[in-house]
Amino acid sequence: VGSHLPEAIMEVGTFEHQYAAGFALVSDLDGTLLPAPKSNGLGGTSHPPLAEGPAYAPLVELVRAGGTVVAVTGSQFSTHRVRFFDAMPLKLRRTGRVLRSAE
Repeated sequence: VGSHLPEAIMEVGTFEHQYAAGFALVSDLDGTLLPAPKSNGLGGTSHPPLAEGPAYAPLVELVRAGGTVVAVTGSQFSTHRVRFFDAMPLKLRRTGRVLRSAE
């Protein structure tokens, strides 16, 4: 399901605002909303933020249209603040419709 999520939420862009209001997307972060970790070729791994992955634009559009995104993680909560929450535009975060939840 995770690999198809960006395509599925791209459909939100075709909705009128009245359809997105009240809609809540609840999703895991790692490998679903967040881009997969990348090897740096030297034995290390980088963990790209949401803005570098395919789910970013559709999520921004969803929240702009009145929807809510709830990101669920069982991983380190502080890391996902930087990778997910802080990557969303401040104006959208201030709406209270961009949320994180620990598993």
